[in-house]
Amino acid sequence: MSDSAKTDIAAGVPCDSGTKVEGSWAIWAPTLGDVTFMKPPMVTASLVERASWRLAEIVPPTTAIQPGVDAPDPALYQGIRVRSVRKIRRNGPPWQAVIGERGSNLLIAITDRDVKTIASSAVIARSQAAPAHFSMTPPVQLDGEGDPEILFFADSDATGFRAVFSIDLTTGSLTQRSFDERPELPNCPSP
Repeated sequence: MSDSAKTDIAAGVPCDSGTKVEGSWAIWAPTLGDVTFMKPPMVTASLVERASWRLAEIVPPTTAIQPGVDAPDPALYQGIRVRSVRKIRRNGPPWQAVIGERGSNLLIAITDRDVKTIASSAVIARSQAAPAHFSMTPPVQLDGEGDPEILFFADSDATGFRAVFSIDLTTGSLTQRSFDERPELPNCPSP
């Protein structure tokens, strides 16, 4: 990236500039063709409910009013909303990668296949709690170091982020590789 491009990004990019893309995207690799990921299989409500309980174990309890306490929504527990539960296949029992959010915090946990115990977890503090559509890619080898990486990302008109974690398939431990956040663009109209 040129120094002038870095300066433009640091100064803020006008709404009408930059590369235009259609749809939601996480990685832009201009030398590759289109890559389509298979849709993950449906997850049962009981698994999602256990995922919300596990995410509650990695953050302190909140003293705020708890939305969803009386609601029958299994994805909402103690103000934590489960955004994705995805199976990670390996030699041996699979892991489950769970992501969720509470306020401006992104919660990530690697659990056993039944989402009963946590192998590792991470909490990332975002700069704002703007609503966003959360997604997660299947684990793929990106850096050539042996462990697969998972990309967690979210986009909306107000905010967006990308977080890359490596996962040790033997122990289930997470290693954060990067976290990039797009600031709010308050004066830009929706496309």
